Amino acid sequence: MTHMDYDNEPERSELLVVQGTEPFNAEPTADALVEFEQTPEDLVYCRNHSPVCEYPEETYLLTVKCGDATVLKISVPELRSLPKAQVVAVLQCAGNRRKEMGAIKPVNGVAWADGVVANCKWGGVRLCDVLKRTRVSLGDYAHVCFASYSTFCQDDKYYGASIPMNKAMTIHDDVLLAYEMNDEVLSADHGGPLRVVVPGYLGARWVKWVDTIIISPEESPNYYQQRDYKVLPPEVDSKAKAASLWSKFPSMTALPLNSVVASITATPMPESPMFSIFVKGYALPGPLSGGNVSAVEVSVDDGASWTPATVTYQKGKWSWTLWEVSIDRVPRTGTVYSRAKDEAGNVQQREGLWNLRGVAYSAWGVKYWNFDSRGLPTVLVALPPTARFGHQSSAEHPRLHDLRLLHYAFDAVLISTVAAGVRRSSGFTLNSELISEPNLRSAADKYLGVGESIFDMIQATAVNSSYFKRDTKGHR
Repeated sequence: MTHMDYDNEPERSELLVVQGTEPFNAEPTADALVEFEQTPEDLVYCRNHSPVCEYPEETYLLTVKCGDATVLKISVPELRSLPKAQVVAVLQCAGNRRKEMGAIKPVNGVAWADGVVANCKWGGVRLCDVLKRTRVSLGDYAHVCFASYSTFCQDDKYYGASIPMNKAMTIHDDVLLAYEMNDEVLSADHGGPLRVVVPGYLGARWVKWVDTIIISPEESPNYYQQRDYKVLPPEVDSKAKAASLWSKFPSMTALPLNSVVASITATPMPESPMFSIFVKGYALPGPLSGGNVSAVEVSVDDGASWTPATVTYQKGKWSWTLWEVSIDRVPRTGTVYSRAKDEAGNVQQREGLWNLRGVAYSAWGVKYWNFDSRGLPTVLVALPPTARFGHQSSAEHPRLHDLRLLHYAFDAVLISTVAAGVRRSSGFTLNSELISEPNLRSAADKYLGVGESIFDMIQATAVNSSYFKRDTKGHR
């Protein structure tokens, strides 16, 4: 491919908040994410530096080189014939929570919120098993480089990354060449037909559409290994200052211990102006040396005291951790903070280190609440206007189905309100009797009734408002 062609992009889930279209970058909301132990495909974020290409698995070929010499060629069907390995591991973008860091001081990169993370079961063949088939003396080389020559990227002619040889060859580090995600064929959007899975490392090293592996004494020379995804000192606050420093700082591997407050729901307490809140969130392990998350605590008094949360999910050393907690007697407004601890005793710090690229942000999780007297949020959060619609899986998870129904109900209310306005202004009557299916006819009648009520409320507001003035002279 000689240019970046975005004309044949696959359909995407309507549950993603789109952050960019060329290339396509989108994330789900954190409150949707924490409803699932294993992230369904429609809630797996999309992070791209190029167009998304679809390749037939039957003809896809992986080439392994040592220097310039080709030492192995193997197809995906051949890889499938090798012993299969599976691992549950959380995939996370280095820019997760970048929007929060950018609120401290401007950063370079997509303004991700806190949804650029996905906990999935990956299936494929162990990288070490494939490398052993090359018969190369692997101990003589320090790095394994991955490349996808499928398309030009924003900043280089191909996408590349590398990991240390000892990471690749340690069987307990579970590095895979994956062709499945959540027991399904890996889709093009998430790297199919073949991607690298590097548990414990940031997603930038999990190269999608991998077609070339190079056994090398050096790291990948690619832009995304050498001049991106590095934590520069806070005093480096411009691209000009960074230009001469990229080579002086190491490429990122593991991301830090982290936690996020995903949702807060409130219940008024009997005979009291206070509330009981139910908080849910996720936590992410740091470097392997620290082990996985061992505990999560939350605070509603700015860290003066902490309440332990209940861990509701964790699977193995590479997965995320889901947690929840109930707290009584809180006021109508306030702030919840979260902090995670790992098995080595490390504790998530209150402040995150600012850096120009906005990566590895790991300050305490935080979310603000503001409820009315019934415990409802005082600000209605609209559905993302840039959401795109894709296909619905026939084996859809019930909670994912509920999220879709919320979207459809919201659309139905808007449409019925517009329909009520059309009827009032034109004199036409909408006849639901023309709908033959009883359940659909009943739903249509209910939504039309809701639309009528909303339109009446809007009209009454307009009539009684000084901002509107009746035209008594007719059309001119």
